[in-house]
Parts: sequence; C-alpha cells; structure tokens
Amino acid sequence: DWQSFLSKCRRYASDLFESKEIRYSLKIDEYIPGKLDMQLRQHLWLLFKEMITNAARHSEAKNVDIIMRYEQAQFRLVVQDDGKGMDVDSVRKGNGMVNIQKRAEQLGADINLKTSAGFGTRWSLKVPV
Repeated sequence: DWQSFLSKCRRYASDLFESKEIRYSLKIDEYIPGKLDMQLRQHLWLLFKEMITNAARHSEAKNVDIIMRYEQAQFRLVVQDDGKGMDVDSVRKGNGMVNIQKRAEQLGADINLKTSAGFGTRWSLKVPV
C-alpha cells in the first residue's frame, strides 16, 4: 500500500543522507488515495532510489529536498539538491539517467530534469494514479 511504500522511501532517504552527512528535508503526503499496484510500486521505488543515490553520490550537495505529493489524480516526486549540477549534453549518460528516462516512459509519467552549475539538480516526476 501507499503508506508502507512512503515509509520505506522515508527510511531509505534518511539512512542514505545521514550516512553521508547531507542535510535533507522530506515533504511526504501522509495519505495518497487509490491502490498502489506492484508494477507502479517497483518503478517508483527504483526511480526514487536512483534519483537520491545520484544526489548523494555525485552532486557534492550539502542539502537535498524530497517532495512526494498527491495532486490532481497524480503522484508527484521532486528530488532537488544544491550540488554542482551538470551539463546534460556533455555528461556521460550512465545507466542511472537512462534508467530514469526508460522507467518514466514505461509508467506514462511526465519527467523533467533541470540542472546547471551553481543551481544543482532537480528531478520532477508526475505519474497518473
């Protein structure tokens, strides 16, 4: 169900960021209506893990904000850091970026990446639920 999924995400993020001494904020809705089917759960979990692991591993961020919200029949995930950002045209597209795009496509999700030097990186995902 949504509640156990959101709790799992909260634990994973706090364990990861605390181990790297990165400050973080979690803004997670307590209640999301509807059923969380296995395919949606698996894709969302792997998307979430990839986004925050990249922030912890590559961004050199001091702060990361995570938002998980239900708005207008959509689940919204935002992961934003204040790290070094990246030039998406020149960065080597590793498995992480490719997997994020593929999973979002498979879900029929709207995904957006905003990044630049000095700004950090912001992933924004919206998926109908």
